[in-house]
Order: sequence, then C-alpha cells, then structure tokens
Amino acid sequence: MKNKVILLLFILFFLFQPITQTEAAISAYEPNIPLGNWKSPAFSQLFVIDGSSESNFIHTEDWKVEVDGRFAGNMMLMRPKTNNAMGLTFVHKNMLRQWGEAFNGNPAYVERETQPRNIESIHYSTTYQRYYSRDIARRSGAHIPTIQGSGEYTKWGHQIGIVKIKTTPFPKPNITGPATVKKGETVTYTISGEEFSPYEDWIKWKFNEGGTRLDDGQVYNNTFSKSVKVKFDNCGTKTLKLYVTDEVEREKSTTKTVKVEGCENDGGGSTPVDPNPDPDEPEGVPKPPDSGEQGGAGSAKGKAYWELRRANLNEESQVYVKSSFSINGNHYATRNPSHSVQFAGRTIQQSGAIQSAAPGRAVKGSNLNYSFQYEYTNYPIGWQCSQSGTDKDGNSICLNWTFNSNPDWSKGQTFRLSGSIPINHKQGDTIKNSSLDNILGQKFLVGREDTWNPGKSSKDYFEQWQKTGNVSKANYDLKTQTTLPITPGMLKYQVELPSGEHLKSGFETLKKEKSHGFFFPADVDGSLKKDYKNRSSYSSYQYAFPLQQSVMKDKGTTGSKRAFEYEYVTDLFFTSKYTGYMVGTPYTQKVKQHFVKGTSIPSHSSLMKEGEQKIQSSFKEDTGEAFVDEVLYTKSESEIQRLQRYAIPVSPTSPLKPKETYKNHIVLENMGLSDLIFEYDQSFKFNHYLFGSGADEAWIIEQPESKVKLDHLKPTDIHTIIIEHDNKKQMLDLILDRPKEKLHKFRVTDRDFIPKIESIVGDL
Repeated sequence: MKNKVILLLFILFFLFQPITQTEAAISAYEPNIPLGNWKSPAFSQLFVIDGSSESNFIHTEDWKVEVDGRFAGNMMLMRPKTNNAMGLTFVHKNMLRQWGEAFNGNPAYVERETQPRNIESIHYSTTYQRYYSRDIARRSGAHIPTIQGSGEYTKWGHQIGIVKIKTTPFPKPNITGPATVKKGETVTYTISGEEFSPYEDWIKWKFNEGGTRLDDGQVYNNTFSKSVKVKFDNCGTKTLKLYVTDEVEREKSTTKTVKVEGCENDGGGSTPVDPNPDPDEPEGVPKPPDSGEQGGAGSAKGKAYWELRRANLNEESQVYVKSSFSINGNHYATRNPSHSVQFAGRTIQQSGAIQSAAPGRAVKGSNLNYSFQYEYTNYPIGWQCSQSGTDKDGNSICLNWTFNSNPDWSKGQTFRLSGSIPINHKQGDTIKNSSLDNILGQKFLVGREDTWNPGKSSKDYFEQWQKTGNVSKANYDLKTQTTLPITPGMLKYQVELPSGEHLKSGFETLKKEKSHGFFFPADVDGSLKKDYKNRSSYSSYQYAFPLQQSVMKDKGTTGSKRAFEYEYVTDLFFTSKYTGYMVGTPYTQKVKQHFVKGTSIPSHSSLMKEGEQKIQSSFKEDTGEAFVDEVLYTKSESEIQRLQRYAIPVSPTSPLKPKETYKNHIVLENMGLSDLIFEYDQSFKFNHYLFGSGADEAWIIEQPESKVKLDHLKPTDIHTIIIEHDNKKQMLDLILDRPKEKLHKFRVTDRDFIPKIESIVGDL
C-alpha cells in the first residue's frame, strides 16, 4: 500500500509540472497593419506591395510556419482582392532576427542583408516596410518556402495555409593528419569542407594554429579539399583550428590537437602502427553501394516581358524589357545559370536577370527573344578508393573507400527554356475614325508577358480610354445657328503593365506638357479669322482652335488597373451681348505653361479682365467705334465652360447653309504611353438661320417694319420732337458719319448714335 501511495504522488507531481518548450513560438507581431474586412474593407485596410502585380492587398489572417516539420510561429498574411487564392507572408523587423535563427541562418547576416518590401496604403500616404518570408529563407540558406493547406478556412471561405520551410545545415569542416609529430618535422594536414546552401556554390575557409594563419581561401564550389604543410618549431600540445563559412555567412569550426615531441625530457618518441599486420594476405574492402540519382528533371520559373514606360517626361515612351528566371528543379547540384536576351539589335547574356530599354519606335515591330539555361547533375561523384594495394596474386585491391560528395558533372545535363514576344505596340500611330466614341472603344497594347511556372502562359496588357457622362456628342442636329462644345469632355483612362510599375506613386503616362491638339472648325466669325488662322502641321484646314489637357486626376486602382481622368480646355471666346462681336484669348497656352514651366494659371478675375480689355481694344480697331456693350458670361467662375464653345458664324457671307451637314475636325496628340494621335469628326447641321428676313425662314426676323399712319392715334399717344433749324446740320453730320459696314452684315456698330442724337434734340 505504501508503494502505491508513493507511485500515485509521483504521477500527480509529474502531471502538474509546467510543460516547457525548447523553443518558444515566434509571434506574428504587427503593430500597424490591421486585420481587414475582406467583404467590405475600409480604405485604411487596402495596400499595394512592391514586386507584386496584384493589388488591393488586405491583412486577412496569420499563417502558421513549420520549420523542418515542427511548428515555429506565425506570420502576417497579405491576401490580394484581385486573386484570393494567393497570399504573401511578412514579418516585422523586430521579429527578423528570430526568424533568421529559426531558419537555421546566421541571425546577424539575415538581419543585415534581408531587404524590406514596401507595403503602401492605396488611399493614404503611408508606407510600412516588412520582410517577405521568401527573402528571409534566401538569406538564411533555407529552401524556398512551400505552402500546404491546413484544412482550415477563414470566415470569408479562404483556405488557411501553412508555410513549410526546409533548412540546410551549417557548413561542415574537417582536418585530417597526424596527431603526434616531431619538432622541426614538416608534416601534411588535409583540410576540407562542404557547404549546403541551395542558392550559390561558394565556400571560404581559414586555417590557424594559435594566432598564426596557416592557410585561407575561397572557391566557387560547394566543397573544397587542400593539403597544407605545417612545421612545428617547439614542443608541447598545439591546437589546429579550421573555420569554414558559406555564402550566407554561416560559420562552423573544428579543431585538432597535435602533440609535438622531440625536445629534452619529453619522455621518448612514438611508435608507428602498421595498418596491415599481415601483408602476405591483404584483404580488399568492397565498394559501398552508390547513393543513386538525387533529383529530377530540369525546371525553371520566372517572367520575360516588354512594356512601354515613360522614362523621360520630355520624350516619347521607351520599351523596357526584363527577363528574370530562377532554377526550379530539384537537383544534387547546379551551375552556370545564364540569361540571354536579343533586343534592339544586340544580344545581352549574363547570369543574373536582364533589364534593358530602347526608344519605342526604334524597336516597334521587332521581337524580344529570350532564353534561360543552367547545368545540373543529380549525382555525386560517390565512393572513390583512397588506399589501394595488391592481393597475393598481384591483383589490385582497395583497402579503403572515401565518399566524394562533389557533383559528378560527367553525368550533367543542360536545361533550357526560350521564347519570343512580338513588340507590336502602336506608338506614334494616328487613330482615325468618324467619331470619338468609336476610338474610345479600342484597346491599345502597352506590354506583353510570358510567365513560366513551369509551363508557359502569356498575357497582353493594354491602355484604353472610356467616355464619361459629359463627353461631347458625335452629331448635332440644331434648330438654328448656336454654339457647340469645342473640348471633348472628360475621358477616363485605364492602364495595366506587367511590371506593376503603374501601381507606384509618381507613375507618369504622359509627357510633361500632357495631351494637346486642335479643333478645326468648318468656319469662324470674321473677328476670329486673323487670330485663329491655321498654322499647325494639319494644313488641310483654314482655321484652328488649340486644345490642351488641363486635368490628369488619379482615380486609384480598379482591380489590377490604374485609372486617371483627362479633361481639356481651349481658348476663352468672349462675345458682346448686343453686337455679337467675338474675340479669343490664349487660355490654352497658359495651361500648357503651367505643366511645362510650373507657372501659375491666372485667376478667374484676371482672365475675365484680359478678355474684356481685348474685346474693347479689338472692337475699336476693327470698327473705329467705341465699345458700348456688355460682355457675356464673365461674372461667375461656373460659367467659364460657356466661354469655350464654338459659335456657328451668323454672317450671311459664311458658306454655311441651313439643312446641310458640316464637320468640325478634332485632333488629340500625345495620348497615353503609346503617344497616339486621335483624329475624329464632330458633325452638325442647323435648320434655320439665326437672323434674317421672313423669306429666309430665319429663327429671328430682323428687317425694317412698314410705315404706319398716325391718324388713328390720339394726340396724347403721339410723342412730338421739335427739330430746330440750327440742329438739322448737326444731325445730318452725325447721320453721314455713321459707319457703312455692319457686324455680320446686319448689326450696327455705333451703339452711341442714339445718345448723340438725344444730346441734340432731347430724350427720344
């Protein structure tokens, strides 16, 4: 009974002891990026990430990380709204050193060399730097992480993954040679080492005795072996130490203790030992079995693409190309990775990724030819005889076998992938159509991409324009001679590029001067013909109004596309209320200078003052009369659009006739990354003259009324004016001095004539 009580107490003691873990789980520490609502994320929960073509990333959950099959901790997962089947795992800088240690790396090296990725808020100017799990694995010497489903799902229905990491060991050093030597004797020690990083074959060593450097060096291989001659000049116990370092600065050392004899009072020497005590009957050692093939077929993954990119805001877009691949096959050893690109009339070949650029027009219609290859072997050299002899019959035999872990390149193979991508953009092309609507429905190629993983898939990337609600119409059927919009209205522009460059802040699609062009009217008012005579390169038209983009509003991302809004202005056309006299002022040029030189656009009051001053001076210059009139639409800034409309000429000398269709021609240049030119028409007709006689079926009848007899009127209804004889000559002189020419052939210009008569005879 006593024994049972003791056993029970022991069990209870054991059960209630705290369970300790040899390694604490690493926290998914994230103080700034909140968990997001996948269904309805707030603006503050949406991000873009450097190096990813996806967008609208959300921190939806944390994923477990297993290292060599054991749970190590958790990492923050960023999942893109554009592709909910994928996700990227990141850690905070405060946890970077711990993860470097967990991945069996050199924590100091991992912390120093791992570069952060920018996680940038889409709607706010906030950027966080976090460290991508793949980058940490690379700097730790661990294999590229793989993802395995956990069988669990988030409340949004997304499968939760487990990040699985397979580590590699620190390098392995070795020293072989005698443990006892004579003073002054030169002996040979063999130093060797092996490293296991899956990324780069490189190993460095240093070999010391005490504070004396005996040897050092480095090789671009995963192993080394070297014989070093050593001479000990004094007796005692010596320590040889070999340090071996791999390409991610993981260092391992080993020591060998050597006893140096041959001095006085050292107690005698040593007796050699014969390794073969019976030389008459030596026995051979059979060769151990080979390890066999250790790997599979060649494979690579990565991308090659071209895209239009605005590298210089004063020049047309360039074609930027990139070819970047990595080894994806599982092999015993690889070497000599090589990228090759044929582009812009030259061939580029190098081990790392290739980037290049050339003027877009120079390579238009050519091809981007790319390839990637590497050598691999799935076999080590294996067992080699390190000590040979002969048997009693004189046959050669092996007395000792040593395993050579160096790659057996005699069994090596070469993997190669290649492709050709047409560079068939439309840079500089003129896109002609009868209406802007038909142009806005088109897509224009700005990039093409081949992705290998491991098979090839291809994708095309485009820019396009879409109309908004206030885009001007293609055809106008008017009741009379009125006004038409000159500017095309607001356009929505969208673009997507293979590099993801379009998602970055500061992304530019246009030259510094933005888009611009011309509106070529069918005819213009006589007062505008001098200032707006066509001086452009489009010589088929008599008159031209300038167009200039005034707005380039960033509308953020829609899916994987970046969106902007275009809006245009033209010159300001000021019209007098009573005479219909018109002048134009160069508003377009002021807006262009704002973009090109950074000057300020004048205030509304300054623009209106400029227009009123010009209409007064031009009226006096053209008619010889003082300007006694009002200028329309100058009081409110909301009316500035009404100053940017095309007024159909009302003069009877204009060639424009009712019920006939006419075309205004519009040209927009420097459109998008493709530097396109859009050409289209605006058709119109009017059914009645605005002014005229009844015979003209005019909208407003302007003709002298018939004389009316006054004998039916009461004397009180008749206003009598007495003109004295002395006033007749003054009045006659005023009448004879009246201008013969009339505006539009029917509007008098001396609107001060009646006040002059009244100054002679009194109020009329």
